[in-house]
Amino acid sequence: MMQHPLITDQRGEGLIGFLVSVVISAIVFAATTTAYLQGIVRAQDHRTMVQVREEAREIADLIASELRLLGSGMPLSQDDFSSSDLSLGDAPLPLLLDSSASYIHFRLNEFGRGAIIDAAFDPISTSTISVTDGSIFAVGDTVYVTNMTTGGTDGLQGEIVSISGNSITLNGTMLYPVGATFDVGSLVEPVSTIAFNSPETWSGITRETRAAAKSR
Repeated sequence: MMQHPLITDQRGEGLIGFLVSVVISAIVFAATTTAYLQGIVRAQDHRTMVQVREEAREIADLIASELRLLGSGMPLSQDDFSSSDLSLGDAPLPLLLDSSASYIHFRLNEFGRGAIIDAAFDPISTSTISVTDGSIFAVGDTVYVTNMTTGGTDGLQGEIVSISGNSITLNGTMLYPVGATFDVGSLVEPVSTIAFNSPETWSGITRETRAAAKSR
């Protein structure tokens, strides 16, 4: 039986209309999906930027706070223990002279702890110091001694090699001015070495510290 031409044309037009609607729907769906995905990417980028800014602010605050304390615990105010005196080796580091645009290296009394010498100390005759509280120190700590509290101008730097009660013994390579002595009332402080490093790989800013073991 032959189909009427009008019926055939209507079916053809219906198929074409269906295909057109499918194409339009596909285009609209693709555009909507693209906009949605772009929105997700923008949202993720925004969250990442906010997180990065927050982390950068926290790091900047930490660095600024510690730089304000730079050198604390070190007898830098004394005439014979200046941060610019290279003859003292690395005693005052010297402050920031080995730092660069991506690296900051300094020392400070990170936890604000210290002890008082309770028996006169002469580094020429002994390397053991009697202090009021030996519990705040640990073997391996770098300590600085100052007699500024007793009216002196001397400073000393050494590393603790042993502790017995309230007696701390320093290594034999102590740094101090010739003739320095430390009377009762002189101050002993553990000082941490701190470094902020920003590698060229853009892997982030790291903070490294060699702190007093008792304070970790």
